Amino acid sequence: MATEATKITAEKTEEKKTEEQKEEQKEQADQTDQIQASESYFEETYLPKIAKTLERGDRSDGLRIVLGQDMIDKLAHANLFMIGAGAIGCELLKNYAMLGVGCGKKDAKAGIKGGTIVLTDPDVIEEAT
Repeated sequence: MATEATKITAEKTEEKKTEEQKEEQKEQADQTDQIQASESYFEETYLPKIAKTLERGDRSDGLRIVLGQDMIDKLAHANLFMIGAGAIGCELLKNYAMLGVGCGKKDAKAGIKGGTIVLTDPDVIEEAT
């Protein structure tokens, strides 16, 4: 009688384990489906319709996704006049270069002027020994 009770208990325990494994597999499948759905939403809806941009494989992809292609074009065709290239000015110039400010090319057919950065620094550098 004790062996029958042990067998029944073992069978119930194994059934519970099997049910738990099935539930766990189902949860994993649901999570995978959710991930795939979010990835397809990003590729099919967000990029072309909301962000209005696609990756091009260049250095401004991240900025393009955050700001959009219109802002990248505005930055590229901006005209900037800067006075002084000291400690702060050098950092600003570096940041402008990383953003692509003033690097837009002239397109006469489209009527677009090229971007420029004009830098003037009135400091005089003296020769040291």
